[in-house]
Formats: sequence, structure tokens, C-alpha cells
Amino acid sequence: MHFGMVVEVAKAHGHVTRHALCEMFGLSQVESSQLIREVIQRYPELFSWDASTGAHRAELTSLQRVEAALQAAPKV
Repeated sequence: MHFGMVVEVAKAHGHVTRHALCEMFGLSQVESSQLIREVIQRYPELFSWDASTGAHRAELTSLQRVEAALQAAPKV
């Protein structure tokens, strides 16, 4: 579920920020930071830091590939 929230923000904005997560899902700044950190720790190849905008740029093709793999995985 958390990964899906980050993917949704990335698809909508092309990047992921705390503000975007707060706005789309009503999360706090702390919750948004934790969520971004968790997803980036698990899937570091999906994002690159853009210092000029202060946002994590999403590699949308990679995000979609991981999202599809997670949806296809059997639920335990």
C-alpha cells in the first residue's frame, strides 16, 4: 500500500515530495518523510535526488515495472 501511494504521487507529479504526499493522502510531514525513506531504502534505483527542486525524481518506467511485479505477486 505504501509503495502504491508513492507511485501515485510520482505518476501525478513526476516526482515525490512530502508536500505532495500530504496533499494527496492527508499524511503529516513526518509520516510523508518516513514513507519516502522506506520506499527509497527498498527501491533505491527508482528515484534520484534533484537538488534544484528538493524532490526525488521518479524513474517512471522503473516504477511501473516494480508496480506491475508487486501486483502480479501472490498475496500471502
